[in-house]
Amino acid sequence: MSKIAAFFASDKGQKTTGVLTILATASAGLVPYLPNTLLLDKYKELIQLFRDGFSVPVPADLIAKIDQVKLDLKLDKDVAERIPSESSFTVFGFDILHIGSSTFRTGALIGVPVNYAYKSSISPADKKNIVVGQKTVHWSSAEGIALESSLLLSDSAQKYAIAREMCKADSHHVSIQTFLNLSACFAYYYMSYSFNRKANLFLRPVQIRVTLYALLGGLAFTTWMFINDFTKYRLEENADERAAGISEEYAKGALEFYSKTLQRNLALRSLLGDEGVKLYTSLGNDRETFRTKHVPFVTLRDRAARRFESFKKSEEPQRFPVGQRGYFSYNLSISRFRTTKVNLADTTFDFHRIRLLHSYPSSKNNKGLYMEASQTRDCTVYVSNFPFSLTNNDLHQIFGQYGTVIKVTIVKHRLTRKSKGVAFIVYKTREEASSCIQQTNQKEMFGRILKSSIAKDNGRTEEFATQKRTYEDKSRCFECGEEGHLSYQCPSNALGSREPPKKTAKGQGKHQKEETEEEDDSLGAAIRYEQKQRSMQEQSVSLSVTSVRRKKFKQSSYFSDEEELSD
Repeated sequence: MSKIAAFFASDKGQKTTGVLTILATASAGLVPYLPNTLLLDKYKELIQLFRDGFSVPVPADLIAKIDQVKLDLKLDKDVAERIPSESSFTVFGFDILHIGSSTFRTGALIGVPVNYAYKSSISPADKKNIVVGQKTVHWSSAEGIALESSLLLSDSAQKYAIAREMCKADSHHVSIQTFLNLSACFAYYYMSYSFNRKANLFLRPVQIRVTLYALLGGLAFTTWMFINDFTKYRLEENADERAAGISEEYAKGALEFYSKTLQRNLALRSLLGDEGVKLYTSLGNDRETFRTKHVPFVTLRDRAARRFESFKKSEEPQRFPVGQRGYFSYNLSISRFRTTKVNLADTTFDFHRIRLLHSYPSSKNNKGLYMEASQTRDCTVYVSNFPFSLTNNDLHQIFGQYGTVIKVTIVKHRLTRKSKGVAFIVYKTREEASSCIQQTNQKEMFGRILKSSIAKDNGRTEEFATQKRTYEDKSRCFECGEEGHLSYQCPSNALGSREPPKKTAKGQGKHQKEETEEEDDSLGAAIRYEQKQRSMQEQSVSLSVTSVRRKKFKQSSYFSDEEELSD
């Protein structure tokens, strides 16, 4: 037996071990306690953002927003006083956080990232200060545009994030963390001491004691890790539920906040290269191997979507049972149907709201509906595995660089109405569609491998070719449902705003109007263009055809020319 082993086996060595255990246990308990209580100001200086040797102040409008969140949360007076708004600080990085706890007299502080001060865009001066992986960001790239968009949060998203941190601060998480550390150290020492006494291990070889200490230490650490992660998991769930449940505005803000967080992580995953793959998954969650320290962002995003839908459903008008509703069908032209739908909008009869829905005759009952296969064949591209956060306008901007995009159709979930990462892109010519496939298929974008191919044509193209979606209420955005902007300038667009299609000027002649209609952003314009080109081609070669047999297409399981699809 060595001298060191003999010393610890003696009575004096055992007393020394007890003293060291007390010191280690106290240190483990003070690690989470001191920075969040007595050393709160020192901890603040450690994580605060400084520029040119001075701390970056929090804007006055952001402090007012923090005060408003306190009122919305309906915090107790003493709790609100222990989370002073004027003591909030700008934190380093782009994640909002809090330090301290309102359960202690020292209170808690909210650390907001610098991007919460951004308005509609990031200034060139601020862009120079943003460095990813010790490199400046190429802001004109797809990843740079996505990163910039993810850093711009609306007021509702910022208010939700602030409310969530306040809910975390208004908890006993510091006391729980301190107690867990103390308990783990004490349990490890007590189990080791008990085994030594009962098994008389001091008389056995030192290798046996070392093996026992390692096993007991692993058991204590695993138990501590599980309980610690579980308490943090529950803390985040409770804070999210409490903050997002304040009102519909906060529920919508939660959905935007987690969607933008996933979008930011995907952009960073691409910008950081191999290091980004180690930090983030292909969905945008933090990559974790053994432990689950936080609730996955995808889980929080989906939960926020369901919560927001529940708020919207609670405001919907009453739905009558099927037995109290009547149905009938009537044959109308497409233009006549649109006019009738506008005239009967919001019309009620006997307290029942009249709803007009359209459907096309099946190909079996209407054999006169055929289409020229050569008109739109190979012009529709089927794209899959793109990020769920991309909107219709984002796909217009991404795939518009390969040709003239006529229509973009995103497949959405039937219930949640969220993107499934699948879309149909209709180009004006088949050459543009082929070029798109060659440059995008099996290529990485936003950390995901895109898959693109020519969409399968099921013979219903002509039915939807001249169909252009009409939005009766143009005061709302069809992407987010908010007023004050259209979908072209929607904050949900990951790649920023897009220029809307040009409208026909008033007072122009009929001949000029017909020419501008050919430039309409619809599939019908593309078909008319193809028909015109084909007619000119036939006249140039002076072909005389007595009869043409049009090819019939069997109806398939999906179609690619409708404005919005469901699974």
